[in-house]
Amino acid sequence: MFCAIQKFKTRVILFHLGMLSVTFASGQDSVRSILELDFLFQYDLEEVEDLEEGIVIYDQYCPGLVNMVKLRKDIFKHVAHKEHVDYYNNGKLLHKGHYEDGSLIKFRNYYPNDQLERELKVKSGKPKLFTSYYIFGEIRERKVFDDGILMLHEKFHYSGKLRYLMEISELGYLQIEQWNDDNGYPLRYTELIDVDSLKYEIAEMYPSGTIKKKGHYLYDPVTETYCFHGNYVAYSETGTVMADLFYQYDQLVEVALAERSETEIDVQAGMSGVPAEYLAFDLDNNGEITKGEIDEAVNAFFEDDSTLKLSQINGLVNYFFEQDW
Repeated sequence: MFCAIQKFKTRVILFHLGMLSVTFASGQDSVRSILELDFLFQYDLEEVEDLEEGIVIYDQYCPGLVNMVKLRKDIFKHVAHKEHVDYYNNGKLLHKGHYEDGSLIKFRNYYPNDQLERELKVKSGKPKLFTSYYIFGEIRERKVFDDGILMLHEKFHYSGKLRYLMEISELGYLQIEQWNDDNGYPLRYTELIDVDSLKYEIAEMYPSGTIKKKGHYLYDPVTETYCFHGNYVAYSETGTVMADLFYQYDQLVEVALAERSETEIDVQAGMSGVPAEYLAFDLDNNGEITKGEIDEAVNAFFEDDSTLKLSQINGLVNYFFEQDW
């Protein structure tokens, strides 16, 4: 009877990641969490892998990778400490990580085929290099740190083409951030062009690859916002200049419209003119602001890298209702 009780005490059932696992507690540093096949819930790759980003379920515990960190705990609220190892239901290694008071410091994840899925290397307890891979070894993502501070971030398509790039300058400001299409060609980018004034160029392309709009902005490190300063040019998908504007500290000071074809002039002649400050929102260049263009502007306002201001959106909406229909 005593032996049976002792065996029972050494066996603790955890509820981890919404699945049952069995932990054999011991006085050693390593805690092995392995799922028994007769349990209802099992660790399968489909349950732990995000199709876009990979096996990210452990990232939430890692202060080196995410801003909002959760502490890894079991159902008894005990925080993970030292080395923890998790397995797939077939016994293959899924995760091996070193924890300190619930926080994940360094780790490796694996696919069921034993291929390394991601790895975080550290130096003096701070992140140094993060790399993740697709299931057959192609690189998916890379982050390079300097004394724990992220300096370079790259994401790749399965083909190997660059999907995303973010690089920080030596002074700690954004050097470039760029999003690419499936072929590795830019869709939009933000690039530092003058380090002294923190002047940036921000551009967006059409799906065809031709440039849609490009402007110059000043970055305010105090408010972490951009303001229009310099040229702003909008193009049609065929490359025709639709609007050529010049700003100084968010104030429009000059408007220059490129020469248009006779067809374009005839189309615009019969329609109400759009004020210069809203020309960039007239995406189809038909001389009016439509509800669809309002929706596009609002969506652009809520993008993470948006340079639009609430006052611009409010003014655009007001103009939309004041138009001569």
